[in-house]
Amino acid sequence: MKTHLVLLDNRYEFDREVNDRLGAQQWDWLDKSLATHKDADLTLILAGVQMIRDNSVIDEGFDWENKIKLFETIARNEVSNVVLLSGDVHFANAYQSACKALTGYGLYEITSSGMSHTIDSFNTALVREFIEVWQAPIYTTNRIVTKYNYGDVIIDTVNKKVKMAVRDLDGGSHYLHDLDLLKDLNFDAANLKKNPELCRNVQRD
Repeated sequence: MKTHLVLLDNRYEFDREVNDRLGAQQWDWLDKSLATHKDADLTLILAGVQMIRDNSVIDEGFDWENKIKLFETIARNEVSNVVLLSGDVHFANAYQSACKALTGYGLYEITSSGMSHTIDSFNTALVREFIEVWQAPIYTTNRIVTKYNYGDVIIDTVNKKVKMAVRDLDGGSHYLHDLDLLKDLNFDAANLKKNPELCRNVQRD
């Protein structure tokens, strides 16, 4: 079983004027990397900020222009079994782009943050309320976890299955996902033609 690990640098070439998180050179590198390794059974793309987070007034993470570049790069290379992993926000959550017209299948993202401090460290309920009430839940699949936490990805190389979860320090498990790489996240070009404009209008910032 082949796993392709992609580590994105979303700080060095970040252009705040146009809010381009990766820069032209890194977008080109990502495109070529996915093309070269499109035979991978699993592709994990990691970034220091969230990639398919909900729409937010906070300028941190991928905005719509960055999201659509990522979606188009995955779809153009017809890469199956892409999973996004991120952190940075001081809480954990799970996200899914349910619109298969964007990448050919439903894209998952797991955010785990943090191990040193979370939004609960600020000792206020206002932060949680702001995150959960004032952000439109377009991609969110669950309520946020604000305990100290870490991400856990277990790859079964024999049966080609993946178990993903966020674990807290009290032994709790959150956002459990069991993915069968033989069927759950397979690229299907036919999905790209299923109301793509509707998907873009619903999921854009």
